[in-house]
Amino acid sequence: MRSLLLGATVDFRIDLRRPRMLEIPLKDVKPFFKVCPLCHEKDAMDVKVEDHWGGLSQKSYISCRECGARWSLPTDLSGYVKTAQLVSAGKDGKGADLLQIEHPLGFWQRMALIGLKERQEKVVREREVIVKEIVKIRCPYCHKLYDESDNKCPNCGASR
Repeated sequence: MRSLLLGATVDFRIDLRRPRMLEIPLKDVKPFFKVCPLCHEKDAMDVKVEDHWGGLSQKSYISCRECGARWSLPTDLSGYVKTAQLVSAGKDGKGADLLQIEHPLGFWQRMALIGLKERQEKVVREREVIVKEIVKIRCPYCHKLYDESDNKCPNCGASR
């Protein structure tokens, strides 16, 4: 159906093509799981397709080799995936609160990237703590060690 609005043609038809970001072909799911959403390990994910009912139906899963977490990937008839459902939590119990709840693939991807970023920030913070030095000096009067930042000896009160 077209209408004329001030000399411009407007198209009111609905585009019935498959949305590109909402549904992903099963073969293209692995990039959404480059990092495990639970243990944040890189490239530890495997996609598996299992036959059920003597090959009459198939179920697709993605699992982490490091923590053992496993997601079910429900597919439609044309092999597209919209969501992932955590069916087994990690070995350490991470993700137990997310079991059996379907979330879009983007949710799991964001969870993985946020966790990876927090993990990298933690490493940087630990490195900063290790680099910090505490210099001690010996009091010339009582011979006790104290921090260089102190102006006088905390033991005898003598100034430097």
